[in-house]
Amino acid sequence: MRKFHSAAVQPGAQRIRRNQIAAIEFASVRRAQDRLRRLRELGVVFAFRESYVDGGTSQTRFALGYLGKRLIAARRAEKPPAPKAYAESLERIAQWPKLEHQLGVNDFFCGLAGHRNPAVTAARRW
Repeated sequence: MRKFHSAAVQPGAQRIRRNQIAAIEFASVRRAQDRLRRLRELGVVFAFRESYVDGGTSQTRFALGYLGKRLIAARRAEKPPAPKAYAESLERIAQWPKLEHQLGVNDFFCGLAGHRNPAVTAARRW
């Protein structure tokens, strides 16, 4: 599996949108969707959406799932979080009042990073 270029996302950012991941890592949104769906099935990422009062939902947002957090903790030789505590942190992320602002900031930096990704740049030329 390729390493995700998290440097494009603001430090401390714990959530990201599908199109932001696609801009950084993939030549197409479809490929990003396929990869994210598989990672979600494995429990590596957690996906959530906001429901609108007038109907519809927001674009799917992603955060590191419990298994993903455990894998990173193992790689860093750290103690993984307790499942309940991590589930509560995911709930806080999903309800964070500044979420839209953070996602907007991520959009800016992911767009910049996407221009530096040769695979993405070549695909956009076509």
